[in-house]
Amino acid sequence: QAARKNPLHKVGLAGQFFWLHFMDLVPTANLQLRNIRVEEDEASPNPVTLTISDNNIIEAEDFNMSTTGSGHSARQQDRTQIAGYTNPVPGEFPIYAFTSAGYTMIAKPEGGWDWEASAKLLQKKYQDMYAAGFNITEGTAWAGVDQAALFKDRDVNGYPIYLFENTNLKLMMRSGMNDNNEIRQYVGENMHSPNLAGYCIYDEPHCSHFDDVRTKLDRVRAVDNTHLLYGNLLHINTPPAAIGATSYDNYVERYINETCMGLLSYDYYGVRCNNPDNETEVTLMPNFFQNLEIVSKFAKAYNTKFWAFTRSSQSVYWHEVAGVMGSFKYKYPVPTEEWMRVQAFAALLYGAQGLQYWPYTSCDEGDLAPIDNMGNISQTYYYAKNINTDVKALTWVFLGAEMLRVGHTNPEPPIGCLRLTPGMLPQGVANVTTNGTGMAVGMLQNETNMFMMVLNSDIHNEQSATVTINKDMKRVLMDGTTENVAAGTYTHPLRPGSFVLYLTSETEKPIDKYISTPGQHSDYRIDAPDVAVASNPSASNGHYVADMGTSSWNIYSLLTPETANRAITPDQACENWGSSYNYTINVPEDMTADIYIGHSVPWNDYGRVASIGAEPGISYSIENNPTLNWPKQYAASMTLSIDGVELTPANQPMRPAVPETFTEDGAEFNRILADQSQWV
Repeated sequence: QAARKNPLHKVGLAGQFFWLHFMDLVPTANLQLRNIRVEEDEASPNPVTLTISDNNIIEAEDFNMSTTGSGHSARQQDRTQIAGYTNPVPGEFPIYAFTSAGYTMIAKPEGGWDWEASAKLLQKKYQDMYAAGFNITEGTAWAGVDQAALFKDRDVNGYPIYLFENTNLKLMMRSGMNDNNEIRQYVGENMHSPNLAGYCIYDEPHCSHFDDVRTKLDRVRAVDNTHLLYGNLLHINTPPAAIGATSYDNYVERYINETCMGLLSYDYYGVRCNNPDNETEVTLMPNFFQNLEIVSKFAKAYNTKFWAFTRSSQSVYWHEVAGVMGSFKYKYPVPTEEWMRVQAFAALLYGAQGLQYWPYTSCDEGDLAPIDNMGNISQTYYYAKNINTDVKALTWVFLGAEMLRVGHTNPEPPIGCLRLTPGMLPQGVANVTTNGTGMAVGMLQNETNMFMMVLNSDIHNEQSATVTINKDMKRVLMDGTTENVAAGTYTHPLRPGSFVLYLTSETEKPIDKYISTPGQHSDYRIDAPDVAVASNPSASNGHYVADMGTSSWNIYSLLTPETANRAITPDQACENWGSSYNYTINVPEDMTADIYIGHSVPWNDYGRVASIGAEPGISYSIENNPTLNWPKQYAASMTLSIDGVELTPANQPMRPAVPETFTEDGAEFNRILADQSQWV
């Protein structure tokens, strides 16, 4: 009787359910429920009833129902918790020696350890590292030793020494961060060092490690929120099922969102010998560029940066496949400068903001790392030094550069990559052709400068690139200087790993660094989990529909297709860059009414998209219209249907012009919105 009289509050909103508890019933009792009715239609919290007046306003967030994301969607999670990227060597291009220079304890002839000689040897190793062009090094295995590199007034086992004397090296701290107490102690001690690059959080995590990565990252960030937080991912040839992911794309995106790491780094050493008994069969792995495509895409989507590796030693790997095919092995061959150049400059072509070498110090006898297992400088040291010299000379090109698109001239482009088309080339470049197996052609923008880079990615053969330009421009030389070149056709013979670099324009509009409004859900519409309704006082009713389909307007899909054809249909574009919403409108009597829909997207989002959009290229192109900037063209377009009947025109023929003057509250936009003479 008591339960039956309990008030039953209004239910029926999406995702809700209710329980009826009959606490006084005893076993064997019978119960009949009658007249239970659940409405099928979801009712809007604020149904709109039209009034006979000059106008009626419908707020965008007062929808009945929205799309559920069952179609294609590139919607992303809230990015406010992701750590920001900080260049650990401001003004320089980061070049990281992965594995420490190595602290070797030297024994005295009479017994015991010679701490002075040991410390001086390590100091000399760091000076050699710096002389080869490296500016970041991994720390040693001893946090106490590292402090003599971070600070000038420390000692190593009682011998006072400054390990970074006569260098400008920065140290990536790794030791002394095993638990929360160590993190508080060592991070708190070292965070004020001018030589600290950042903190190595985790290397090559499995998906099951992501919680541990996030925990460690949060502990470090709680003490020091200014230095770089570094982690390193596995590569694309790692079986997804073996690391808990559904695909490599899924692995990378989960890593970003679950660990909140603000830097992407991965280790794929693409030059490999699949037959260790015949080192002439060295090849560049077919999905080497696909790994670059995926990581560079996620870096763009999450407004962060990525670093990549070049392999600087040889080694043999065995893989056991029990019960299937026995075992097989492959080998990383003795590195050559050309093979190292292909890996390094391919990464820079795709916009990498850090270059890494693995290993710097030998891990195995005879592997010919830059520093061999006897502590001596090898030929690979000089290969790295030559590459680093070129990177440093071109810092003004590569540091801060954004990759716009990359196309390949290969008859069959690498897996997951685009075939170069004339429409991908920057203004002033009419054509690029190659005479061999194919090259990678990338368009990079750095502030107002536009560059075109043509890289010979064939690891074995010299090729020629023929470039036709129809206006005067500059060519960037390897020493960082430029020379003027007149309109015409130029042929460039290129060794493996070599490239030609054109400065095609110096007056480009800088790339927008805007980060889309985070899709934080408001209590205003808790029944709509698939729509981000965000509170904002500048919205007409205090709320916004924060994402009209996707919070990353500059990309079509976070899944990279393996084909070179990335054309999408207009219908797919509509699904990706828009959403549909149903509204209930009560019309109490016949009337003529003008209906206005309040702002549905924050001005900070809309203003950027309507003025800049997203250039077609690496992330999408529209079928039969490859140059159409879809988000810019249709950012404010709407289609309207009443009772399922679509009104014409299908897409509005005009839209508010983007104001010349930006105001945070969108006041200028509101003025233009109200004056259709200023629509375009």
